[in-house]
Amino acid sequence: MADTDTKKAGRPMYHVNFKDNEMKAFLTLVKPREGEEYDADEVLDYIDSLGIREGVKSAKVSAMLQKHIFGRPEIIAEGVPAVDGKDGYFEFFFTLDEKKKKPEIRDDGSVDYTSVNVIHCVNEGDVLAVYHPAENGTPGITVKGKPVNARKAKELRPLYCIGCEYDPDSMTYTATIDGRVEVGKAKISVMDLQEYTKDIDNVFGDINFKGDVIIHGSVKPGVQIKATKSVTIDKTLEGASITAGGDVIIKGGVMGGNTTRIHCEGDFMADFVEYADVWCGGSVSANIIWGCRVFANGYIHATGKTGAIIAGNVYGMCGVDVVFAGNDASVKTVISSGVKDSIRKTVILCEKKIDKLDREINDLDEEIDELERLIRLGTADEFTQKELMRYRRDKIQKISDRKQTAAKKEEVSDLIDGAEDAEITVNDTAYPGCYFLIGEEQVVLEEEKRQMKFILDEGGNMIPKPIVHW
Repeated sequence: MADTDTKKAGRPMYHVNFKDNEMKAFLTLVKPREGEEYDADEVLDYIDSLGIREGVKSAKVSAMLQKHIFGRPEIIAEGVPAVDGKDGYFEFFFTLDEKKKKPEIRDDGSVDYTSVNVIHCVNEGDVLAVYHPAENGTPGITVKGKPVNARKAKELRPLYCIGCEYDPDSMTYTATIDGRVEVGKAKISVMDLQEYTKDIDNVFGDINFKGDVIIHGSVKPGVQIKATKSVTIDKTLEGASITAGGDVIIKGGVMGGNTTRIHCEGDFMADFVEYADVWCGGSVSANIIWGCRVFANGYIHATGKTGAIIAGNVYGMCGVDVVFAGNDASVKTVISSGVKDSIRKTVILCEKKIDKLDREINDLDEEIDELERLIRLGTADEFTQKELMRYRRDKIQKISDRKQTAAKKEEVSDLIDGAEDAEITVNDTAYPGCYFLIGEEQVVLEEEKRQMKFILDEGGNMIPKPIVHW
C-alpha cells in the first residue's frame, strides 16, 4: 500500500492510497472546515498527477463531493487484472480410477461386492478421450498503466496410442478393438480382454488367457482359470481354481468344497469364501471366511455388519480386521498377523545367495580375463574359445539370478516394513477356541472377548487391548 497526501492553502486535505500492487486506488476526503470546500477538477487533476489514468471513476469522485463522504476511503480507480491462460487438458470418457476398491454397504450392513469394478471395458469405436487445446490468457493493466503479464498456457503432447487411434482434426481418441482401457503417463491403451457371457463348466473347458478375464456367470467344479491380469466373476465359483497376475473379484462368493485354489498377485474380494485355499499378494476382503486357509501379504478384512472368520487358518501379514472371530461352538479358528520368523529368514537366505553369486561372478570375471589375454597373445586354441563362450554365458545367467534375488529381497523387506505394526482387531466378539498370533507370539481364548485389539507391546509380548470409541 502506498499513500499520497496533499493540502493547499485554504483547501482541505485529501489523500490517495494504493492496494493490490496498484490495481486499486482509494481516495479519502478529510471533512473540510467551515467555509472550505473541495474543487472536483482540482481533485481529479491531483489524481492524474499521481499517474492514475486507467479505470478512473470520475463519477465516483463527484459523488463523494456531492454526498459529503468524508473520512473513509472509497475506490476511485481500478485496473484490469490479468487473466491466466488455461492449460490444455484431456477429457476422458471413463473413470481414471481403474479399481473401485471400496464396495458399497447394503442396508443390512453387509458388504456388496457386486459393486466393485476391477477394470473398465470399452468396445471398438467407443470414444475414449478428447483433447481440449490451451486457451491463451489476457494481460492486465494497473491504475498507473503498467502492464500485468498473464501466465502462459501450456499444451500437452498427444498420447501414444495402443489399441486405439487419434484423429488430429477432432482431437479425439477412439478404440480400435474391444478390451480394457488404461491411461499411462503419456499413453492410452486398449488391452486384450477375454469376456464370457455364460457359465463356465467342464464341457466348456479351462481358460488360459494373457490379459484380463471377465465371466458374466458362474464357474463350475473342475475348471481352471489362468490370466496374466485380473479375473472377475459376476456369480459364484464352485470347486474351481484361479491363478491371476492381478486382482480377483468373485461377486457371488466361493464354494470351495476343499478343492478350490486361488492364487492372485493383486487383491482378492468375494461376497463369501468357504473351504478354499487362497494366496494373495495384496489384501483379502469378504463378508464371511469359513473353513479356509488364507495367506495375504496385505490385510484381511471381514468387516461387514456380520463379517466373520470361522474355522480354518488365516494370515494377513499387515493386519486382520474382523467383526466376529470363531463361533459359539468354540470351533478352532486360527487368525495370524505380523512377521513370522520364516519370512525374516527369507531375507537372510536372499542375502546369502547374493553374496555367493557375487563371488561366483568375480571368479568368472577372472577366468574370462585370463582367456581373453590368451586370445590376444594368439596362444588360444579352439577349446579355449569354447571355454570363453561358456564362461560368458554363465556370467550372464548369474547376473540375471542376482538381479532376481535382489528384487525378491527388496520385495520381502518392504513387506516386513509394512507389517511391523500389525494388529488383529475384533470389532464385536471373539469366541473361545480362537488362536490369535502376531509373529511368533500367541494368545488362545478360553472365554469370550468383546471389542478387542491384539498388538505387540514394546517388549514384543502379545497383549489384548479394548477398542476405544471416541
